[in-house]
Amino acid sequence: MEVLQRILVAENNVPLRSLIEYTLTAAGCQVFGVSTGRDALRILRMERIDLVVTDVCLPELDGVELMMRLRADANKVPVIAISGGMSVLDDSSNLLEVARLLGAVRTLQTPFSIDELIRAVKDTLSAQ
Repeated sequence: MEVLQRILVAENNVPLRSLIEYTLTAAGCQVFGVSTGRDALRILRMERIDLVVTDVCLPELDGVELMMRLRADANKVPVIAISGGMSVLDDSSNLLEVARLLGAVRTLQTPFSIDELIRAVKDTLSAQ
């Protein structure tokens, strides 16, 4: 029996989160979708998660803080960080660089293609 990969998607943009959830579910994964960093931490404490896909800009606890807490708890779950930035003043490439420094195994700049997402998820899960 094949074990479903369990992926947590933390994204406050509902249409984007829904698209990611649909895509990963169609690829055979079990997906937990949340809109805040606090909800992501709650799921991580309650469920076995194989991969986190998180926006770096989240309400209540951003993706950077989420990654810092994961590392502080010695949680080895791999993270794919995504960001599109919030404005001209918010350089999302800098946020993604911070995510890399905190241990994100992959980063995706929005807009990204479904193929890029699937490739990043498969590569990350197969490296475990």
